[in-house]
Amino acid sequence: GTGFHVDPFSLSAWSALATGCKHWAFYPPESVPPGVKIVPPPAQEQVGGTEKAPMVTLRYHAPSSRFWFHSILPGLEEKDTPLYFEQMPGDIVFIPAGWWHCVMNAKPSLAYTQNVLTRNNIRAHWRQIHGAEPGYAALLRAYLN
Repeated sequence: GTGFHVDPFSLSAWSALATGCKHWAFYPPESVPPGVKIVPPPAQEQVGGTEKAPMVTLRYHAPSSRFWFHSILPGLEEKDTPLYFEQMPGDIVFIPAGWWHCVMNAKPSLAYTQNVLTRNNIRAHWRQIHGAEPGYAALLRAYLN
């Protein structure tokens, strides 16, 4: 599994489970999950981009998925509980852009996961990458026009 994170560059994702069982927890973009600490970026931070157009990445510290599900989740008040479910073989999970999510494998699992652009996140994705990846951004801009 993976601790809480937000997929980068405003990408959505989907995950299809072939075998095993996974526990998922989700929080909407405006709700930082309990146990996750946001780290302010240093001044003039540049991750990836160019001097003219840096790409700033969200920085945070998140506990391991096992620790979160076993130690943090049981103590949460009802108002702080996540959207939670178990994924079984054959289930496909869609992760909307910007949503915090954490996954713990309940037993050995095999899944295929892919990040995707949709009509709902393509403009936000373009805004995040246009300065650092001008060729790719030009292709997206042509699609948007």
